[in-house]
Amino acid sequence: MKVLLKKMTGNRDKKGLVLVAVLWIVAILTIIATSVGQNSRLDTKVSTMRMEELRCRWACRAGIETAIGVLNEDLRESDNLTELWSDNDEDFNDVILERCWFSVKVIDESSKLNINTVTKQQLLQLPYMEEDIADAIIDWRDGDDTPNAEGVEGGYYENLPIGYTIRNGPFKTIRELLLVKGVTEELFYGEDTNFNGLLDYNEKDGDESPPNDDKDDVLDVGWIAYLTCYSYDRNVDAEGNQKVNINQANESQLQSSLGISRPQAQWIIQRRQNNNFTSIADLINNSSSQQSSQQSSQQSSQQSSQQSSQQSSQQSSQQSSQQSSQQNSQQSSQQNPQQNSQQSSQRGSQSGSSQTEPVNLQTFYEIADKITVDSGNQIAGKVNINTAPKGVLLALLGDSEANMEIAENIVAYREGLTEGMQSIAELMSSGLVNQNTFAQIANNITTRSNVFTIRCSATADRGGVSGTTLQTEVVVDRSESPYTTLYWYQGASNL
Repeated sequence: MKVLLKKMTGNRDKKGLVLVAVLWIVAILTIIATSVGQNSRLDTKVSTMRMEELRCRWACRAGIETAIGVLNEDLRESDNLTELWSDNDEDFNDVILERCWFSVKVIDESSKLNINTVTKQQLLQLPYMEEDIADAIIDWRDGDDTPNAEGVEGGYYENLPIGYTIRNGPFKTIRELLLVKGVTEELFYGEDTNFNGLLDYNEKDGDESPPNDDKDDVLDVGWIAYLTCYSYDRNVDAEGNQKVNINQANESQLQSSLGISRPQAQWIIQRRQNNNFTSIADLINNSSSQQSSQQSSQQSSQQSSQQSSQQSSQQSSQQSSQQSSQQNSQQSSQQNPQQNSQQSSQRGSQSGSSQTEPVNLQTFYEIADKITVDSGNQIAGKVNINTAPKGVLLALLGDSEANMEIAENIVAYREGLTEGMQSIAELMSSGLVNQNTFAQIANNITTRSNVFTIRCSATADRGGVSGTTLQTEVVVDRSESPYTTLYWYQGASNL
């Protein structure tokens, strides 16, 4: 009996051990199956994301090429915000392509201030700009090692925990500005970190989610919306012809190229003999025009007096004063080569000034787009008055209530145009600015653009649900054919 009980107890122990072993095997197999399943799902998800990323990459490329095509087809007489590169919902917004959709935005780089040519005073007009940051920006781009009043030079950057070398030259990309002392991502990018121009929820929720914002209902676009390092103006007119340099052209070139009269051409040459023109606005300088007219009048009076004295000695003493005056006038215009050398010398030195005619406003309006005071084929940093936002216009004009009104009037005026302003002189001819204000900004403005930033965002379609999103930013110069790529970035996060 005892032996039987021992056998039965031993069998139960063996069965218990087998059950435990089976349970362990089942648990292990379950863990293995779960792990394999998770890895499989992860691999599937990664594979799906890679496929989506690949589709988004080519969708972005399609969007970029679409925008470049529009830019290449665009007329070059002037550039404004009513053209297809700026206002093109059909081709640029939510375009469906191969289980993706993409949106494109084109920004005129000439609508911004060029960081390589902007003055400190203009920088200080930007939102949240401080004098120490403005000085540091100037120090970064200048070629010396002497800091401005509140700026810093190479030693500061080299002694940082992770040091680097100051540029001491022109900025190569606009994001290089983030290396300058005092420039933070909040200042540079503002709240519109996805560059859609809209105030999204995460851009007005304070510190709850990136980016940090002031939790108001106003979109802060940051300095990237106001600054560039790429803009330049080709030294050509609306038809693509080289502009006439009024400091270098001779009388014949001024007449034939600008269609002005000989007296006006002579006046331009006479004006520049003492000092070259520093701006095309100098052609309409009132004080200079009046001075020139007074000099011409005085010289003409002296010439008439001298000629009258010389001619009166040859005339009969019985002639009346009226006849003497008439004869003097005729001889003044029809002198023959046999006159004495003294009289010829006097007329030779005075004839140019007596025939000059100042350029009037109407003539200036007609030739303003054809003339320049700059040498070379490209002039960096000119702002397109057809596309510049109010903040940039105000930085050019200077911060004041009067200039704020001028900037607002310029924006309102161009919104009423179908083709934008064709010449910078239209600011005056339309009454938007007076002569003094025009002279202040004439060297800094244009009506045409060459360099554009194209931003494209593509999102994969997961059966009606948004999938992977990819962003691409490209800076192109369309002045050459084919276009030149100046900058290219592609990624899934903030540019």
